[in-house]
Amino acid sequence: MKFLIFGISLCLGSEGYADSRGVFLEDAKGQRIQIATAEFQSDDTYTVVMNDAPFEDHFLSMRPFKCLEGPTKNWCYVPYPYEISRNISNV
Repeated sequence: MKFLIFGISLCLGSEGYADSRGVFLEDAKGQRIQIATAEFQSDDTYTVVMNDAPFEDHFLSMRPFKCLEGPTKNWCYVPYPYEISRNISNV
């Protein structure tokens, strides 16, 4: 099963805008798996909350990963360990 990241489309730039959107992986047949929720705040910042349910625990390269298993490859993530700026702009 091959997956493509399903994009998030937003209309940004309006004051007071806050919303929550799903983040999906979609295979070639159109089957979608929700892997996260992106939460957008009115101050043009966002957070991403991962959905751990579809992932399985794997131990790769001496580190724990959460992975979706496919027939030819695994799709994995590991949380980013550093603080980052999560700002949205129209630029």
